[in-house]
Amino acid sequence: MTLPADNPEPTRVPNFEKLPPRKMSLVLQDASPEELNFFINLLAEQNQINPTYYLLVSVSLVAIVLGLIFNSYFLAMLAALVAPLALPFIGVAVHAAKPSFKSVLLMLLHLLITALLYYFSGRFAALLTRAAPDSLPLAFLIENHWVYWVGSVAAAALTGLFQIRQSEARRLSSALLTALTLLPLALIGWRHQANGLQIVDFLLPGIRILLALYALCMAFWFSHLPPRKTSGWGSFLLITFGLIALFVLSIQHTNQQITNLALNPDLPTSISGVPTAAPISAVPTAAPIIINRPTEVIFTIVPSNTPTLPPTPTQTPEPTFTPTPSPVRAYVAAFDGMYVRTEPGLGSSFVTNPYLTYGTELTLLNETVTADNYKWAKVQLKDGQIGWTLADFLEPIGN
Repeated sequence: MTLPADNPEPTRVPNFEKLPPRKMSLVLQDASPEELNFFINLLAEQNQINPTYYLLVSVSLVAIVLGLIFNSYFLAMLAALVAPLALPFIGVAVHAAKPSFKSVLLMLLHLLITALLYYFSGRFAALLTRAAPDSLPLAFLIENHWVYWVGSVAAAALTGLFQIRQSEARRLSSALLTALTLLPLALIGWRHQANGLQIVDFLLPGIRILLALYALCMAFWFSHLPPRKTSGWGSFLLITFGLIALFVLSIQHTNQQITNLALNPDLPTSISGVPTAAPISAVPTAAPIIINRPTEVIFTIVPSNTPTLPPTPTQTPEPTFTPTPSPVRAYVAAFDGMYVRTEPGLGSSFVTNPYLTYGTELTLLNETVTADNYKWAKVQLKDGQIGWTLADFLEPIGN
């Protein structure tokens, strides 16, 4: 049967699912609007949130709870591997290219729910074990090191590129993305259950998550699937402004700590920017003891047959002791980390492996010195090294 002359020939859409990954970028570059719409709809269908997604999230939550309880690196890795494909992350980029602002908000809602599930799993693990204030298992996941930032961006970008090319490697990059953006929330939940809620702790994982979303959108854009129309660009700008806002809050928090130091150098600053009630180096002193001096008795020697009474012995006052305070556990509250030096002062040399990332635990030795207009605290690292670092960026654990 021949088509009528006035009817256009139906569009032939290539079978994207069977295209070799290396050819996908070339095909999308030369694709017609109809072919692009077909491919975007295919991606949207592949990245729908369904009950299976939350079932796999539940399995991952069980693994991370056990990993926290037993401080097991293997279980933490298993929690990332069994986690579902990062559908909310990918879905935001897909629906920005589709575009559908409503679907983007729905994906962001699923991402928020997933993040809260990981956070409360950490609190649940700490509750089960009655975690002590100075305990934080799997602390490496929450370190503020440049490797983790680069890893988050790279994992997100690779997940987007592998998803577009329909490559199975996206499952590995998605596991890495989960480990660097969602698993740290479980550690924050553990810390909050043991030490109390600190809202500022959410800044670090929040920036990582938005940075990953931004990298995913840029990966789609690089693959000729940029945000489209007002709703698509609105979604992209929403992520951008959110990322900028968290960066500004992080900078303001750091500046507030420095301001507190300048205004009141005698008080250390907590992670929330509020001076603590007492200096870290406060040494408890004993209450003063008042000793009554004994009254002198003067005896006159008179020759007599009456025996002379001996003088009343003078009471010797008992010595008083100042109790020595026990060492205090603390962690680094500076988001950019800080260095440990052999002596107080900015010109002093560094100890071996001097850089401490955010969340690193150490021991305060109850000795502080002011040098170069900064207050320095004497600390002992986990490897036994003793050095000096800025006291105002240390948060005592349990306060």
